[in-house]
Amino acid sequence: MKTRLVQVSVTAEHIRSGVRAGCWDCPVALAIAERLEPATLNGEWRGGSGFAVSVLDEDVAVILDGMGSRVKGCRRILLPRAASDFIGLFDAGCVGLEPFSFPLRLPIDCLREGS
Repeated sequence: MKTRLVQVSVTAEHIRSGVRAGCWDCPVALAIAERLEPATLNGEWRGGSGFAVSVLDEDVAVILDGMGSRVKGCRRILLPRAASDFIGLFDAGCVGLEPFSFPLRLPIDCLREGS
């Protein structure tokens, strides 16, 4: 699998919108998802490509190829320490967490154009 090192930025908006212990909508998952070609799910699968991301635990994200009943595959991505530490603090209910960035190797075929 060919990968590219990209900078992922967790913004104040990701932190505000994030859900504690939410696999799909924690701030780190939201930030990673912005770097990926988005999957579309509108009642039924409506595309041949697109990717969704879920953070399984503090150390691993999973990139799904598709959504809903049409998932064609998945890829495990190890998260760097900065992302793991942030997820642990966020899920524990810490307040005052600041935006941050971290480098992450993502599969080239998953990346949004311009990433």
